[in-house]
Amino acid sequence: MNSALICPSFTSGPPATLGHLSAIRESSLQGPKHDVSDLEGSYQSMDEKFLPRLCNWPSCKSVTLYGTIRDLQNHQTDVHVAAILKGWPGSCSWPGCNSKIFFKTSNRLESHVYNVHITPLCCTVAGCKHQRPFERQADLERHVASRHTDQRKYKCPYPRCRHTRTFSRKDKLKQHERTYHGQFACQLNHCIYGFLSKEKLQNHDSRSWEHGGHECHLGSCGRTEASRFCRYTTLRWHLEDDHMIPSEAASQAIKKLKYPDTLTSAHFPDGFSDFRDCEGCIKKLKEAASGKEEKEEK
Repeated sequence: MNSALICPSFTSGPPATLGHLSAIRESSLQGPKHDVSDLEGSYQSMDEKFLPRLCNWPSCKSVTLYGTIRDLQNHQTDVHVAAILKGWPGSCSWPGCNSKIFFKTSNRLESHVYNVHITPLCCTVAGCKHQRPFERQADLERHVASRHTDQRKYKCPYPRCRHTRTFSRKDKLKQHERTYHGQFACQLNHCIYGFLSKEKLQNHDSRSWEHGGHECHLGSCGRTEASRFCRYTTLRWHLEDDHMIPSEAASQAIKKLKYPDTLTSAHFPDGFSDFRDCEGCIKKLKEAASGKEEKEEK
């Protein structure tokens, strides 16, 4: 991206405000101050006269000499910026612009020119390493929320989801739900994952850390479909979350398992019965019984 095209010899930092046609031109009067320390004299006003000069916009053929900042801004805004804003559909033709976006509407191109080139929409958080301007205010707000905000207020609604627990942005949570809880659901019992494609589902099914060779026969779990738990991850989580078994007791029982094996009450100390029945399996059994009754009635 080209640095300030308007009088670059007395600007520093981000590009000077060129003016966004007539409205932006007026607001530019309230914009960043120009650094005039390297010029003879001190120019305090947009209308202050300086040594007449030609337009410094690349390939500009104008031979007019401009004697004030305002005059030069007006020329570049009305001629060069206006020409760029008419260049849709297409890419941005601002000198030095590296954007590969294809702009299909005038509003989209206008937003890009204003936020990236005229008045760069940059992150103002001290120490931020992201130097490039943002295309839209919403993009800047998402950046601040994800990079500079400690609060992670969006939580995955699936209670046993271990992929990640909370998100700083709502769109990231939605993306997570589509990716890990999508329409192609895993058919194994107790598995909460679903994916965007059959290929991703097959990849999930083949991962040894998500599905293994162990089953749970505690309570109602012994009367439902296969779960194919992995011993030290999904089976342990199932015992702790669904049966409310203390972590230490669950770990000790799991260590007694062979591969493949089925966990029963026999893997716990004699007389152990301090576990909650699995609500998910209870629900499945009720649904199965209800479906069976409906078929018999028909």
